[in-house]
Amino acid sequence: MTETALQFPTLSWKRRILDTIDTDAWLMRGLVVLGCLWMLAVVVVPLYALLSKSLLDHEGQFVGLENFVRYFRTPALAASFYNSLFVSVVTTIISVTL
Repeated sequence: MTETALQFPTLSWKRRILDTIDTDAWLMRGLVVLGCLWMLAVVVVPLYALLSKSLLDHEGQFVGLENFVRYFRTPALAASFYNSLFVSVVTTIISVTL
């Protein structure tokens, strides 16, 4: 008897990769990509618009960090910071004692 080898057609490398990764894995990867795109559209783009506006004056001229310096020099900021700290400490004390 002669021995004959069975010859199967070789699969392309793309097909082998697709066969090794099941449908659930592709679905999970697709959902992660969609989630990342959603976060980009909903969080990153508005933050970029907000931060780019903060570097401009009311006429649209670039002023750099001048707006932030003027904001941090206002005396009302210290009072606001104190009020926020006071409320958080009182809330923490009430929550812990209950």
